[in-house]
Amino acid sequence: MTDATQIEIAAEQAVPSFTQVDFGRWRAHLSAGHIRRINAVTLHGERPEDDVVRERLNLVQDLYHRHGLRPRLRTTSMDAWIDPAIERWTEAGDALVMTIESQPGEVGPSISIDAWLAWLSPRAVSAGRLDEAASSARRLEADNIVVTVTVGNEIVGAARAVSTNGLTGLFDMTVDPEHRRRGHARSMIDRLRGWAAQRNEEVYLQVAAVNRPAITLYESMGFVERYQYRYRSPD
Repeated sequence: MTDATQIEIAAEQAVPSFTQVDFGRWRAHLSAGHIRRINAVTLHGERPEDDVVRERLNLVQDLYHRHGLRPRLRTTSMDAWIDPAIERWTEAGDALVMTIESQPGEVGPSISIDAWLAWLSPRAVSAGRLDEAASSARRLEADNIVVTVTVGNEIVGAARAVSTNGLTGLFDMTVDPEHRRRGHARSMIDRLRGWAAQRNEEVYLQVAAVNRPAITLYESMGFVERYQYRYRSPD
């Protein structure tokens, strides 16, 4: 079974940030500030000495402030060792990481990144977030695919898969509200598992801990929770 470090690295590579700065094995991701995963520091490697942790936290805060961004760490359930150093930092964005084996199957229709972004545009939370997502997607050099669900001649759902670090990650699962609860998300996941099976890769996804309907769906399909993560920022 794939370990959490491999999944974290795969997810990091699947959604490229604009700039990366390394502090030892810690990697700071800097973009435009709208999407947390590409505007946060990921912690890799063994636990540093306490004085090194303090030094890096100061460097991280200075770096993000100089770029006009909010300092942010992405910590997993394996990073409890850092909690005493950031006990006064606020927590947000609790999420589960879930995995499942790939499964051979028909992949079906897909569209280009540009076509997907055009479809996503009126559905985006904000123009800034869409622009940042578009810039990240266009930086991606890894194999990826966007599958769609069509009703009549209209696309009503889309989802992405990205192959990095020997794993396939599922991202941006979107179904128009009036077409939900009709099996479209399940269908797209099955098709993306088929795409992953062509690469003989395990499949992972990340889902907000508060999104119980999605978690229930994933569990019903056989996804298993592997670990959790959250974002931490100084007050």
